[in-house]
Amino acid sequence: MPRAEPMYSFMTTFSEEAQNILFSQTCGYSGEKEQTRVVRNDRETRFTALSDSGDALLKLYRGTGDPLYLELMSRIAHFIPQTVSYPERPMYTVQGPALRPSEICERVNLSDWEGARNVGDAIAGNSVWPTAALMLTWLETPGVYADVAKGLICVCDHVNAWLEDGSVMIENPTAFPAVVKVMIESDEDRKRPLGLIWQDRFLRVRVCPGEVVRVG
Repeated sequence: MPRAEPMYSFMTTFSEEAQNILFSQTCGYSGEKEQTRVVRNDRETRFTALSDSGDALLKLYRGTGDPLYLELMSRIAHFIPQTVSYPERPMYTVQGPALRPSEICERVNLSDWEGARNVGDAIAGNSVWPTAALMLTWLETPGVYADVAKGLICVCDHVNAWLEDGSVMIENPTAFPAVVKVMIESDEDRKRPLGLIWQDRFLRVRVCPGEVVRVG
């Protein structure tokens, strides 16, 4: 799936079919851990990923086959790490000091509405809930998801991936070594619920900078 402009809104409107799947996947769990907020009325259902990974979007795709949900998951999961401060690219606050490595703020200025010099800056220091969202995204979201029956591939990690002769090809264009979590499914696989610990289905693939690896 090609890269697109980052999506900064975590909210969308779902069809009746998706509403039923979403509620069956999130009710109870969301109430216990307050990770997924679901609002339902006579007209629409909205899903808001606050301190969640957005894994419900993967479940929605598996239940409906609608690639829109993979696109949303990809945009969210791909964007979050870009706001994390690290030594090679520190994130600065509007007050001036940089966030420490691995810290992330709940808001990053995407425009000059607080001044041109603050574009790309964080408003304050480290925030708890986006940190939790980032950790859950790493744990629960596949870096590369492939639906081989449909010839569809979704990339959440900072790698390039495509299908070639029935295999998943992964290229690491970054300067950093990567361990990519890969999930490959068929139509029959998608008919089975993920369960509680679906991360066991991930293949963990090491890809060095500039390397291309074949999976499957």
